[in-house]
Formats: sequence, C-alpha cells, structure tokens
Amino acid sequence: MSYKSADGSYYVFYVGKADKSLKEDLVSVLLNTSNPCLKTHLSNLECYFRYAVVADKEERKNIEKTLYDHFGGPKCNLEIPLGEKVSVNTN
Repeated sequence: MSYKSADGSYYVFYVGKADKSLKEDLVSVLLNTSNPCLKTHLSNLECYFRYAVVADKEERKNIEKTLYDHFGGPKCNLEIPLGEKVSVNTN
C-alpha cells in the first residue's frame, strides 16, 4: 500500500499478501486492523494499492519478501516476511 505525498511522490508503507479473496482481505484490513501504523495511514491519507493474482502460495510468499526488501522494509510492516528473493516487476 502507498500514499501520494504533497511533493507528488508515492511512498510504500505496507507490503502484504492475501491468501483468500483480495476483496475480503482488504475489507478486513480496513475495518479490523490492530496495526496502529496501518490504521493511521488508512484513516488520514489517500492510499493506493496494486496487486497481482498469484495462484501458488510459496510464490506469493517469495514475492512479498522481495517487495518488502525492495521498498526498504515499509514502516507499517510489523514483521519481516519470510521467503526467497525472486524476479518481480516493481514498476
């Protein structure tokens, strides 16, 4: 998840994966998160998200870890995801 700052730049503040319906997971995160950083960002900023449908659970885990590392450990991730570095389009 990211937000657009006043300077026009986008900043990633959370990287995650969904193990079920993206819609169900996103609604759950928005309504029920206990993550104070995520709650603050979602309540106070205009936020955006991008996603890719990835069927394989292991591949989702590896992509999450790769994106987490690529974006420098986004500040709202409370845990470092497990996984291996894989090739991912980060644009």
